[in-house]
Amino acid sequence: YALWVYLLRIALRMKCTDMADTILKVSAPFFDDAQCKVEHILLEYHVLMSAHDYTTALSRLGAAVLINDQDARIWMCVGCTYLALHKHVDAMEAFERHIQECERQKEMPNLFGQMQLIEIYVALMKDKESASYEEKAAALIETCWQRIQNNEVDDRDTININVLLQSNRDSLDRMQALTHKLNCIHGNYCDAINDVSLALTHFSNASYIHPFDDTLWSKLDNIRLLYN
Repeated sequence: YALWVYLLRIALRMKCTDMADTILKVSAPFFDDAQCKVEHILLEYHVLMSAHDYTTALSRLGAAVLINDQDARIWMCVGCTYLALHKHVDAMEAFERHIQECERQKEMPNLFGQMQLIEIYVALMKDKESASYEEKAAALIETCWQRIQNNEVDDRDTININVLLQSNRDSLDRMQALTHKLNCIHGNYCDAINDVSLALTHFSNASYIHPFDDTLWSKLDNIRLLYN
């Protein structure tokens, strides 16, 4: 499976859709049994997401859930798809299910998925002032910092981290990209709970890592304007 993902990733990065389709067709016979069919659906998923065909992606993931609803990878993908559709509550439930399945199977959850979940909690904190979202976000932020400090990044995070690196103009290594992302998330959380000093600290830390992030500087300027 990892080899096919690698080939597919190269094809999609180079925008060779015909090659991606060929990889899916050629790889299909190698995924005959039930669990392997789930993995082939996950290959299809990457192609569908690259084409922004979120509806079909959700449909195929639904088929995978019917085969094995305990596969944590499926719920990670479901969460990312709902997030792309701006359905935050559905995405939240899927990411939480991903974490639950990983904990049940004694595996590390996808770190990028955990970060996405924090962002959803923070967004919901602003929309619906809820102590439960604040507590969940705080606990998950602490967990993510511990994982970064202990270099606990699973191989399954690779594709998501590559996306993160691209969003940072490929100028950062993996751990720098993750640290930058988590500082931005932590800063947003502190801003949401009106801890301006700590928010500025985390945004400033992020700016040292990636000083050309225009979105980050916009946030810093907005905070300064609001509280000066």
